[in-house]
Amino acid sequence: MFKNKEEMASNILKEKMFGDNAYGGFVTDKDIKKVKLKDVRKYYDKAFAPNISNITIVSSYEKADIISKLSMFNSWKKKNVEIAQTFVFPEIKPTQIYIYDVAGATQSAIRIGHRSLKYSYKDMFYKNEIMNYSLNLREDKGFTYGIGSRFIGDNIAGNFLIFSNVRTSATDSALTEILFEMENYLNKGITPDELNFVKQTMLNSKLMGYESNRQKLNHLSYINKYSIPKNYIVEQENITKSIEKIDIDKIAKTNIHLDNLIIVIAGNKYMIKKKLENLKSKDGKKYNFKITDIN
Repeated sequence: MFKNKEEMASNILKEKMFGDNAYGGFVTDKDIKKVKLKDVRKYYDKAFAPNISNITIVSSYEKADIISKLSMFNSWKKKNVEIAQTFVFPEIKPTQIYIYDVAGATQSAIRIGHRSLKYSYKDMFYKNEIMNYSLNLREDKGFTYGIGSRFIGDNIAGNFLIFSNVRTSATDSALTEILFEMENYLNKGITPDELNFVKQTMLNSKLMGYESNRQKLNHLSYINKYSIPKNYIVEQENITKSIEKIDIDKIAKTNIHLDNLIIVIAGNKYMIKKKLENLKSKDGKKYNFKITDIN
Protein backbone atom coordinates (compact mmCIF):
# COMPACT_ATOMS: atom_id res chain seq x y z
CA MET A 1 0.00 0.00 0.00
CA PHE A 2 1.05 3.61 -0.41
CA LYS A 3 2.30 5.43 2.68
CA ASN A 4 0.56 8.72 1.88
CA LYS A 5 -2.58 8.70 4.03
CA GLU A 6 -4.45 11.25 1.91
CA GLU A 7 -3.85 9.21 -1.23
CA MET A 8 -4.83 5.98 0.47
CA ALA A 9 -8.04 7.44 1.88
CA SER A 10 -8.99 8.75 -1.57
CA ASN A 11 -8.09 5.45 -3.27
CA ILE A 12 -10.09 3.36 -0.80
CA LEU A 13 -13.12 5.66 -1.05
CA LYS A 14 -13.14 5.44 -4.84
CA GLU A 15 -12.85 1.65 -4.75
CA LYS A 16 -15.69 1.34 -2.24
CA MET A 17 -17.89 3.58 -4.40
CA PHE A 18 -17.10 2.07 -7.80
CA GLY A 19 -15.59 -1.34 -7.15
CA ASP A 20 -12.24 -3.05 -7.70
CA ASN A 21 -12.24 -2.63 -11.47
CA ALA A 22 -10.54 -0.50 -14.12
CA TYR A 23 -12.67 2.49 -13.08
CA GLY A 24 -12.63 2.31 -9.30
CA GLY A 25 -9.62 0.18 -8.43
CA PHE A 26 -6.10 1.32 -7.65
CA VAL A 27 -2.62 -0.15 -7.87
CA THR A 28 -0.43 -0.99 -4.90
CA ASP A 29 3.34 -0.99 -4.42
CA LYS A 30 3.34 -4.72 -5.15
CA ASP A 31 1.48 -4.17 -8.43
CA ILE A 32 3.99 -1.54 -9.55
CA LYS A 33 6.99 -3.74 -8.70
CA LYS A 34 5.60 -6.49 -10.94
CA VAL A 35 5.49 -4.25 -14.02
CA LYS A 36 8.18 -4.98 -16.65
CA LEU A 37 9.23 -2.87 -19.62
CA LYS A 38 7.57 -5.38 -21.96
CA ASP A 39 4.28 -4.82 -20.08
CA VAL A 40 4.50 -1.07 -20.68
CA ARG A 41 5.24 -1.56 -24.38
CA LYS A 42 2.38 -4.04 -24.73
CA TYR A 43 -0.03 -1.65 -23.04
CA TYR A 44 1.08 1.24 -25.26
CA ASP A 45 0.60 -0.84 -28.42
CA LYS A 46 -2.85 -1.91 -27.25
CA ALA A 47 -4.27 1.28 -25.73
CA PHE A 48 -2.73 4.32 -27.48
CA ALA A 49 -3.91 5.52 -30.89
CA PRO A 50 -4.45 8.85 -32.68
CA ASN A 51 -8.14 8.15 -33.35
CA ILE A 52 -8.89 8.18 -29.60
CA SER A 53 -6.55 11.06 -28.75
CA ASN A 54 -7.02 14.82 -28.58
CA ILE A 55 -4.55 17.69 -28.54
CA THR A 56 -5.68 21.02 -27.13
CA ILE A 57 -3.44 24.05 -27.68
CA VAL A 58 -3.59 27.64 -26.50
CA SER A 59 -0.91 29.73 -28.18
CA SER A 60 -0.02 33.07 -29.75
CA TYR A 61 1.33 31.26 -32.83
CA GLU A 62 -0.67 31.13 -36.04
CA LYS A 63 -2.79 28.02 -36.60
CA ALA A 64 -0.85 27.07 -39.74
CA ASP A 65 2.45 27.22 -37.87
CA ILE A 66 1.12 24.96 -35.11
CA ILE A 67 -0.31 22.44 -37.58
CA SER A 68 3.05 22.17 -39.31
CA LYS A 69 4.73 21.40 -36.01
CA LEU A 70 2.31 18.50 -35.46
CA SER A 71 3.40 16.70 -38.62
CA MET A 72 5.41 14.35 -36.40
CA PHE A 73 2.15 12.56 -35.63
CA ASN A 74 1.34 11.82 -39.30
CA SER A 75 2.96 8.40 -39.13
CA TRP A 76 1.00 7.40 -36.04
CA LYS A 77 -1.35 4.70 -37.30
CA LYS A 78 -4.99 4.35 -36.31
CA LYS A 79 -6.15 1.20 -34.57
CA ASN A 80 -9.21 -0.25 -32.92
CA VAL A 81 -9.03 0.32 -29.19
CA GLU A 82 -11.71 -1.10 -26.93
CA ILE A 83 -12.52 1.29 -24.09
CA ALA A 84 -14.91 0.10 -21.42
CA GLN A 85 -17.81 2.51 -20.94
CA THR A 86 -19.87 0.59 -18.39
CA PHE A 87 -18.94 -1.10 -15.12
CA VAL A 88 -20.76 -3.06 -12.46
CA PHE A 89 -20.69 -0.91 -9.33
CA PRO A 90 -21.10 -2.18 -5.74
CA GLU A 91 -24.46 -2.32 -4.02
CA ILE A 92 -25.38 0.86 -2.15
CA LYS A 93 -25.19 0.22 1.60
CA PRO A 94 -26.04 2.07 4.82
CA THR A 95 -23.46 4.57 6.03
CA GLN A 96 -20.32 2.86 7.32
CA ILE A 97 -16.75 3.68 8.28
CA TYR A 98 -13.54 2.17 6.89
CA ILE A 99 -10.29 2.64 8.79
CA TYR A 100 -6.87 2.37 7.16
CA ASP A 101 -4.17 2.23 9.83
CA VAL A 102 -1.24 4.63 9.53
CA ALA A 103 0.95 3.74 12.49
CA GLY A 104 1.97 6.73 14.60
CA ALA A 105 0.05 9.26 12.51
CA THR A 106 -0.67 12.56 14.25
CA GLN A 107 -3.37 13.45 11.72
CA SER A 108 -6.28 11.60 10.15
CA ALA A 109 -7.24 11.96 6.50
CA ILE A 110 -11.03 11.88 6.21
CA ARG A 111 -12.76 11.17 2.91
CA ILE A 112 -16.55 10.90 2.76
CA GLY A 113 -18.76 10.34 -0.24
CA HIS A 114 -21.24 8.38 -2.29
CA ARG A 115 -21.96 7.82 -5.98
CA SER A 116 -23.77 10.58 -7.82
CA LEU A 117 -24.49 11.86 -11.33
CA LYS A 118 -22.42 11.75 -14.50
CA TYR A 119 -20.93 15.01 -15.75
CA SER A 120 -23.17 17.48 -17.54
CA TYR A 121 -22.36 21.10 -18.24
CA LYS A 122 -25.97 21.92 -17.34
CA ASP A 123 -28.91 19.94 -15.94
CA MET A 124 -28.72 18.51 -12.41
CA PHE A 125 -24.94 18.03 -12.34
CA TYR A 126 -24.28 21.74 -12.74
CA LYS A 127 -27.07 22.59 -10.29
CA ASN A 128 -25.33 20.28 -7.80
CA GLU A 129 -22.25 22.47 -8.16
CA ILE A 130 -24.28 25.56 -7.30
CA MET A 131 -25.86 23.81 -4.31
CA ASN A 132 -22.51 22.52 -3.09
CA TYR A 133 -20.98 26.00 -3.28
CA SER A 134 -23.16 27.02 -0.36
CA LEU A 135 -22.61 23.84 1.67
CA ASN A 136 -20.63 25.37 4.53
CA LEU A 137 -18.51 22.64 6.09
CA ARG A 138 -16.10 24.96 7.87
CA GLU A 139 -15.87 24.47 11.60
CA ASP A 140 -14.68 26.92 14.22
CA LYS A 141 -13.13 24.61 16.81
CA GLY A 142 -9.74 24.13 15.16
CA PHE A 143 -10.25 20.41 14.52
CA THR A 144 -9.36 20.45 10.84
CA TYR A 145 -6.50 21.56 8.63
CA GLY A 146 -8.91 22.53 5.87
CA ILE A 147 -12.12 20.99 4.60
CA GLY A 148 -14.05 21.03 1.36
CA SER A 149 -16.68 19.26 -0.70
CA ARG A 150 -17.46 18.86 -4.37
CA PHE A 151 -19.35 16.90 -7.00
CA ILE A 152 -17.12 15.08 -9.48
CA GLY A 153 -18.26 13.47 -12.72
CA ASP A 154 -17.28 12.20 -16.13
CA ASN A 155 -18.95 10.28 -18.96
CA ILE A 156 -19.09 7.07 -16.93
CA ALA A 157 -20.11 8.02 -13.39
CA GLY A 158 -19.90 10.65 -10.69
CA ASN A 159 -19.66 11.12 -6.96
CA PHE A 160 -20.11 13.50 -4.06
CA LEU A 161 -16.94 14.04 -2.01
CA ILE A 162 -15.99 15.62 1.31
CA PHE A 163 -12.29 15.82 2.17
CA SER A 164 -10.39 16.97 5.24
CA ASN A 165 -7.33 16.41 7.41
CA VAL A 166 -7.83 16.58 11.17
CA ARG A 167 -5.85 16.14 14.37
CA THR A 168 -5.80 12.50 15.45
CA SER A 169 -7.21 13.36 18.87
CA ALA A 170 -10.14 15.22 17.26
CA THR A 171 -11.03 12.67 14.56
CA ASP A 172 -14.35 11.67 16.13
CA SER A 173 -15.26 15.26 17.06
CA ALA A 174 -14.51 16.50 13.55
CA LEU A 175 -16.62 13.74 12.01
CA THR A 176 -19.50 14.65 14.31
CA GLU A 177 -19.22 18.29 13.21
CA ILE A 178 -19.19 17.34 9.53
CA LEU A 179 -22.29 15.17 9.87
CA PHE A 180 -24.03 17.89 11.89
CA GLU A 181 -23.34 20.54 9.25
CA MET A 182 -24.66 18.27 6.50
CA GLU A 183 -27.80 17.40 8.46
CA ASN A 184 -28.35 21.05 9.31
CA TYR A 185 -28.02 22.09 5.67
CA LEU A 186 -30.49 19.46 4.49
CA ASN A 187 -33.00 20.31 7.22
CA LYS A 188 -32.86 24.11 7.07
CA GLY A 189 -31.75 24.72 3.51
CA ILE A 190 -29.91 27.71 2.12
CA THR A 191 -30.70 31.24 3.34
CA PRO A 192 -31.57 34.03 0.88
CA ASP A 193 -28.35 35.87 1.76
CA GLU A 194 -26.28 32.74 1.16
CA LEU A 195 -27.96 32.18 -2.19
CA ASN A 196 -27.28 35.75 -3.31
CA PHE A 197 -23.65 35.42 -2.23
CA VAL A 198 -23.27 32.12 -4.11
CA LYS A 199 -24.77 33.57 -7.27
CA GLN A 200 -22.57 36.65 -7.29
CA THR A 201 -19.43 34.71 -6.40
CA MET A 202 -19.97 32.07 -9.10
CA LEU A 203 -20.84 34.64 -11.77
CA ASN A 204 -17.80 36.77 -10.90
CA SER A 205 -15.49 33.77 -10.85
CA LYS A 206 -16.60 32.82 -14.35
CA LEU A 207 -15.79 36.30 -15.61
CA MET A 208 -12.25 35.95 -14.28
CA GLY A 209 -11.90 32.25 -14.98
CA TYR A 210 -10.40 32.41 -18.48
CA GLU A 211 -7.58 34.91 -18.20
CA SER A 212 -4.54 32.62 -18.12
CA ASN A 213 -3.50 30.18 -20.83
CA ARG A 214 -4.02 27.28 -18.43
CA GLN A 215 -7.59 28.38 -17.70
CA LYS A 216 -8.30 28.71 -21.43
CA LEU A 217 -6.75 25.29 -22.02
CA ASN A 218 -9.00 23.69 -19.39
CA HIS A 219 -12.03 25.41 -20.91
CA LEU A 220 -11.26 24.12 -24.41
CA SER A 221 -10.42 20.65 -23.08
CA TYR A 222 -13.87 20.35 -21.50
CA ILE A 223 -15.53 21.41 -24.76
CA ASN A 224 -13.46 18.84 -26.64
CA LYS A 225 -13.80 16.00 -24.14
CA TYR A 226 -17.54 16.25 -23.56
CA SER A 227 -18.63 17.61 -26.98
CA ILE A 228 -20.43 20.56 -25.42
CA PRO A 229 -21.35 23.92 -27.02
CA LYS A 230 -18.64 26.54 -27.22
CA ASN A 231 -20.89 29.00 -25.41
CA TYR A 232 -21.81 26.61 -22.58
CA ILE A 233 -20.67 29.24 -20.08
CA VAL A 234 -23.61 31.43 -21.11
CA GLU A 235 -26.04 28.59 -20.40
CA GLN A 236 -24.44 28.06 -17.00
CA GLU A 237 -24.72 31.76 -16.19
CA ASN A 238 -28.43 31.70 -17.03
CA ILE A 239 -28.97 28.68 -14.76
CA THR A 240 -27.07 30.39 -11.94
CA LYS A 241 -29.08 33.61 -12.27
CA SER A 242 -32.48 31.87 -12.37
CA ILE A 243 -32.06 29.25 -9.64
CA GLU A 244 -34.08 29.87 -6.46
CA LYS A 245 -33.94 28.79 -2.81
CA ILE A 246 -36.66 26.18 -3.31
CA ASP A 247 -34.58 24.65 -6.12
CA ILE A 248 -31.38 24.49 -4.05
CA ASP A 249 -33.14 22.95 -1.06
CA LYS A 250 -34.77 20.28 -3.21
CA ILE A 251 -31.52 19.49 -5.03
CA ALA A 252 -29.65 19.05 -1.73
CA LYS A 253 -32.24 16.62 -0.36
CA THR A 254 -32.29 14.72 -3.64
CA ASN A 255 -28.55 14.40 -4.22
CA ILE A 256 -26.91 14.22 -0.78
CA HIS A 257 -27.59 10.87 0.87
CA LEU A 258 -26.68 10.91 4.56
CA ASP A 259 -27.88 7.33 5.03
CA ASN A 260 -25.56 5.95 2.35
CA LEU A 261 -22.24 7.62 3.08
CA ILE A 262 -18.92 5.85 2.69
CA ILE A 263 -16.58 7.24 5.33
CA VAL A 264 -12.87 6.43 4.97
CA ILE A 265 -10.39 7.48 7.63
CA ALA A 266 -6.66 6.92 7.20
CA GLY A 267 -4.93 7.47 10.52
CA ASN A 268 -3.71 5.95 13.76
CA LYS A 269 -6.26 3.15 14.25
CA TYR A 270 -5.31 2.52 17.87
CA MET A 271 -6.01 6.15 18.75
CA ILE A 272 -9.27 6.62 16.85
CA LYS A 273 -11.17 3.32 16.48
CA LYS A 274 -12.62 3.12 19.99
CA LYS A 275 -13.89 6.69 19.79
CA LEU A 276 -15.45 6.02 16.39
CA GLU A 277 -17.21 2.94 17.76
CA ASN A 278 -18.89 5.24 20.27
CA LEU A 279 -19.49 8.10 17.85
CA LYS A 280 -22.47 10.27 18.80
CA SER A 281 -24.33 13.13 17.19
CA LYS A 282 -24.27 16.58 18.78
CA ASP A 283 -27.58 15.81 20.50
CA GLY A 284 -26.16 12.63 22.06
CA LYS A 285 -27.59 10.01 19.70
CA LYS A 286 -25.21 7.11 19.00
CA TYR A 287 -24.66 6.54 15.29
CA ASN A 288 -23.80 2.79 15.42
CA PHE A 289 -22.05 2.85 12.06
CA LYS A 290 -20.47 -0.41 10.96
CA ILE A 291 -16.66 -0.09 11.15
CA THR A 292 -14.32 -2.13 8.95
CA ASP A 293 -10.51 -2.25 9.06
CA ILE A 294 -8.69 -2.02 5.73
CA ASN A 295 -5.34 -3.81 5.66
